[in-house]
Amino acid sequence: MHFLLVAALAGSLSVPFQKEKTPSADPKQVEAAVKDLDAAFKDGKSPERVAAIRKNFSIADKKVVDAISKGLKDTDLEVQLAAVDALGRNAHPEALDDLHRFYKSEVKRLKDDMRLMPMVIQAIGRQGNEKSIELLSDDLFSQRTFPAVKARMWGLANIRSKKSVDAIVEMMNKVGNEKLQDFMAPIRVALLRLTGVDNGSDPQAWLAWWRKNDKTFEVPKDPPKMPEIAEKAWIEYWGAPPGEDPSKETAEPPKTGEHEKKRD
Repeated sequence: MHFLLVAALAGSLSVPFQKEKTPSADPKQVEAAVKDLDAAFKDGKSPERVAAIRKNFSIADKKVVDAISKGLKDTDLEVQLAAVDALGRNAHPEALDDLHRFYKSEVKRLKDDMRLMPMVIQAIGRQGNEKSIELLSDDLFSQRTFPAVKARMWGLANIRSKKSVDAIVEMMNKVGNEKLQDFMAPIRVALLRLTGVDNGSDPQAWLAWWRKNDKTFEVPKDPPKMPEIAEKAWIEYWGAPPGEDPSKETAEPPKTGEHEKKRD
């Protein structure tokens, strides 16, 4: 499949961001952020809660993470989306833990939510943590939409580990050729990103290559330079500028609702 088609299919779950310097988590900032978030959840309505989450998402402190995580239990989907996205961008370890807990406790509901499921998977993948591999490879078609499948593939591709390749290949083996065809564009980019090798859009070519190389292959420490159209699609998806790890994105999160349209 031509990489022009990859880009056409690759669209982003979130729009690119404007960069700004990451505020340090000093006590005064933490106190102000928690006060802001607590007030929004106590007296504010959904717009105020979303605004407070976006304003304070980058402060890497457990108290701030706990305050943002209140949004995961909000009855308004827009608040939930904002909280999920914010946790995916917060550097504190508890943020990823909260996302894992949310996914595991709500997975049955998430399967039917065409907006929240892709965002949760993307937020987890954004952190680039190896401990997320099992969750990201939980079930490729737990929600059979293009954004959800792509989020799993590209989330794994953002974790530079041989385990990520193993997980993708294992899912491909389980699904089979016919069902894979509609999703080979993001799968191809994911495998290229991890391996630096391009075996095209034929699933069997990738599986045959991996059978020959899985015993000795090591994922390169640094991501390879991909063809321009694929590189652009990758950057637009994560919202990170060239040369920067998308898990370290620190600019203002996008407004909820500005996500990739579902594709069944």
